Amino acid sequence: MKIKHVLLGSVMGLASAQGAWAADAIVAAEPEPAEYVKVCDAFGTGYFYIPGTETCLQIGGYIRYDMRGGELLGLDTDGNGRGDAWSKRVRTTLKLSTAADTEYGALKTYAEVRFNNNDGASTSTSLYAAYIDFAGFHIGQDESTFVTFLGKAGSVLNDDLIPYGPTNAKMITYTFKADNFSVVGGVENDNGAGEGYVPNAVFGAKYKTDDFGVGIIGAYDEGAEEGVIKARVDGKVGDLSLFVMGAYNTGDVKNYYANWNGDWAIWGGGSYKMSDMATLNLQLSYDEKEEFAAAAGVGVKIASGFAITPEVAYMEKTNGDKLWGGMVRFQRSF
Repeated sequence: MKIKHVLLGSVMGLASAQGAWAADAIVAAEPEPAEYVKVCDAFGTGYFYIPGTETCLQIGGYIRYDMRGGELLGLDTDGNGRGDAWSKRVRTTLKLSTAADTEYGALKTYAEVRFNNNDGASTSTSLYAAYIDFAGFHIGQDESTFVTFLGKAGSVLNDDLIPYGPTNAKMITYTFKADNFSVVGGVENDNGAGEGYVPNAVFGAKYKTDDFGVGIIGAYDEGAEEGVIKARVDGKVGDLSLFVMGAYNTGDVKNYYANWNGDWAIWGGGSYKMSDMATLNLQLSYDEKEEFAAAAGVGVKIASGFAITPEVAYMEKTNGDKLWGGMVRFQRSF
């Protein structure tokens, strides 16, 4: 009897131990707390915190489809300088912005990559912009300060039928702001077009309120050894915004900044908000070589982030050619 009791007790003990081991094996570890993406509203709409950091990130861009036609804007298939077929372009742009607070103010970065396909045959990818903004300094690649400080020549799509400055540069600039007054100064590299180690220089000042603005900017092209100056006045009355801008080149030929024809050129125009959905845009331009250009279009907001813009353009060239063109743009921005 005693032996039976001992054996039975041993079996019961082993069974209990195995049950305990089995119970321990299926106990799951407590889950780690989930870290969800948090909205960052300190720097504007669309920013969110990069998980595990204090840096805010914004992702955006657009998809665009352009159709152009006419002698001025169409595709020149026979090489005579006049469009004779539809010109079509698709562009996708990816924009990345970051921002973080520091003891010296906001530290921001911006990068923009463009993917283009022109007329179904030519495909290109370009790093359009990549820069750092910190404590008033603007460092990297961007549109030239000669263009961005005063603004583009209106809101029409074809605002550069008579050019008003370069589109891209490497730069280090500093901007001082006090209320409605701003001063900018810095150096730019004209993408290798200059000579030696001396960079181009830019300096400007402007005063701007919600309804009025006036500004001036000068630039020096070290390769051409020539200077350029540009001034602008803006005004707004109700839903109507107007501007006039003029530029003068000290040299007799084009240079990096003065890419229009002749010593001087002038641009003017405006925008009128016809409704919450539609805005009318107009621009006129003229240069010393008696070139004249005009563009007019209506931007129609179909839905949030989606717009269709038809536009017509006309140009009288130095050689006497009088050319018309038209286009329509479909764009979804996000």
